[in-house]
Amino acid sequence: MNENIIKEIINKVLKSMQLVLTLAYLMAIGIGMLFNNQKYDAFGINIFDYASIFDFLIAPFADFKIIAFTFLTILITYSLFKVDLYWQEKFPLSYSKSTFNLERYSWYKKVKGIMYFVVFVWYLIMASYYYGKVSYKHTLMQQSIKIEYIGGEILEGILIGKTSDMLFLYVDNDVKAVPISANLKTIQVK
Repeated sequence: MNENIIKEIINKVLKSMQLVLTLAYLMAIGIGMLFNNQKYDAFGINIFDYASIFDFLIAPFADFKIIAFTFLTILITYSLFKVDLYWQEKFPLSYSKSTFNLERYSWYKKVKGIMYFVVFVWYLIMASYYYGKVSYKHTLMQQSIKIEYIGGEILEGILIGKTSDMLFLYVDNDVKAVPISANLKTIQVK
C-alpha cells in the first residue's frame, strides 16, 4: 500500500515538473524574442523580418543574460506569490490594511491576478528596453571583424549579431545585413 502511494506522489511530481519546465521554456522563448527584438531594434533592424522560428527557439540559450534573466524572473515571481500567501495567512490584519480591506470582496482575486499580470508584462518590457540600450553600447565597443567574399571584396565592421541566414554588421554608421550564403570566403574576427 505504501509503495502505491509513493509511486502516485512521484508520478504527480514528475507530471507537474514537466508542466513547469515546459512553461518555463515557453516563457524563456518569449523573453528571448522580446529581448532580441530590442537588441536589434536599437540598430533599426526588425529581427522578425530576418529570423526563422529556429532562431527564436534557441534565443534564450544564445545569450547567457537572457537565461539568467528568465531564471531570476521565474524565481522572483514565484517568491512574490509565496510571500503574498504567507503574509495573507500569517498576518491577516496587516494584509487587510495593505489592501484597504478589498480582499473580502469576490472580485478582488481576479483584479489582483490581472494587476500581477500587467505589472509582470510591464516589467518584461522595461527590462528588455534596458537590455537593448546596454546591448547597443556594448556592441559599439566591440572590435570589428572582416568578411572576405570569394571575389576578393572585403567588408569590415562591428558584428551586431546573426541569425541562421544573416550577419548584421555596423559599418561606417550604417547597418549591413550580409547573407551568410553570399559566397563568403572567410569571416575574420580581429
